[in-house]
Amino acid sequence: MAMKLAELDESTGFPPAFANVVNIAATIEAAATALSADYAQRGVRLQWQPRKKSLKPKGEWYSHVMASSCDRFYELVAAITHKENRLQKTNPVEWEVFRLLSALTPAQPQLMELAHNDPDMAIRELVRQIELVRQQFVATADLLGRTEGAAERPEENGEAEWRRVSSELLARAGGGMTLTEAAKRLGLSRQGMHKRITSHSALGMIMDGKIVVPTIQFTGRNGKEEILTGIDDVVRQFNDANAGSWSALQFLIENDANLGHPPIAFLREGKTDAVQHAARAYLGTGEE
Repeated sequence: MAMKLAELDESTGFPPAFANVVNIAATIEAAATALSADYAQRGVRLQWQPRKKSLKPKGEWYSHVMASSCDRFYELVAAITHKENRLQKTNPVEWEVFRLLSALTPAQPQLMELAHNDPDMAIRELVRQIELVRQQFVATADLLGRTEGAAERPEENGEAEWRRVSSELLARAGGGMTLTEAAKRLGLSRQGMHKRITSHSALGMIMDGKIVVPTIQFTGRNGKEEILTGIDDVVRQFNDANAGSWSALQFLIENDANLGHPPIAFLREGKTDAVQHAARAYLGTGEE
């Protein structure tokens, strides 16, 4: 038994962040449908405990669909940890569901190997990994869903709504500086700072027709300000994937499913390789 899911990517016209949310939701629904059907056939009964929703539906269809997908995460965890789910070799459905869910994580090869040697431990580890995926899903779905509010605020057009969401993201990242301010901080000319950004060795975004430089990428070393090592690789990866600098900023400041922490924290600890791998996983670009 092998369930096929049609994955969305930039070739289908979906931005990477939207494609990631859609593909995760589709996988969760496929796994839940297969396992619930298997349980129904075997007469397995599950008791559900109401829980606080990770995402609160706001009335729009997108919000309701995403909230439902978040609920499905919890239902799946309850189902795969049920005493009747033991990854029995005679039950292909359980194995296929395990494969589908483990494919959402960066540890699928290790999980599959562990499933053959110690099924109980494999299930516990899968639950831990899936929780990280859920956290990333909630954060991304919530951010993408904010733009829907424009329909409920007629006085705001699409451009104003984008400015509001972008400003919120920048504020969460600690704010930004003008090109001149950033240049002064690094001891560069304005033209030199502009070249750093256009060559993707520093992160800069356009807001209201002007370049804004996030302060979160700066660090001090030996009494001198500089750009964190590894920022350039992240910026280039997002540029090559046509994901944009705003998406790169979002990636840097939010908890990453692979790292378990915001990537910017790993860069401050000098863990650049881990952030490179996490960025590839986030963008779905794979290994070089």
